Amino acid sequence: MITGIAAGIFWALDTVILGIALAMTPFVSTEQAIFLSPFVSTFLHDFFSALWMLLYMGIRRQYQSVVRALKTRSGRFIILGALFGGPIGMTGYVFAIKYLGATYTAMISAMFPALGSFLSHVFLKEKMKRYQMAGFLVSICAMALMGWAPQSTQVENLPLGILCAL
Repeated sequence: MITGIAAGIFWALDTVILGIALAMTPFVSTEQAIFLSPFVSTFLHDFFSALWMLLYMGIRRQYQSVVRALKTRSGRFIILGALFGGPIGMTGYVFAIKYLGATYTAMISAMFPALGSFLSHVFLKEKMKRYQMAGFLVSICAMALMGWAPQSTQVENLPLGILCAL
């Protein structure tokens, strides 16, 4: 549970830092910089994430098992999914931060796990325990409260931002 809470805190911190960085002068000085800033920040984000994971795997001595797993057929699909999902998903997330702001982007992206759990309950007939249903309701209430609170940031392009977040 501590790991999950820490992951949520660091993901929120990551979102806020990206929002602040994208509003700084180097990223808004020219039209080209405005267009390229989400791509550059996504590259830097994913690059440093990869370095961190390589360091972590080196400390845990897991290189050989990872290389062995990646040589399998399912490992190749994992690589393909990571190549498409990581850069494309993160670029959409960064564009959403740019166009919606960190608050609205965090609200939308925080709902995906809860929505996925609820949809698996509806369509796949997965059983939801009481605490899972309570977590789903808490996330919906928290999203409503975040949307109800006055925002200090301006939304640049609402439809495009929502599209990028999705």
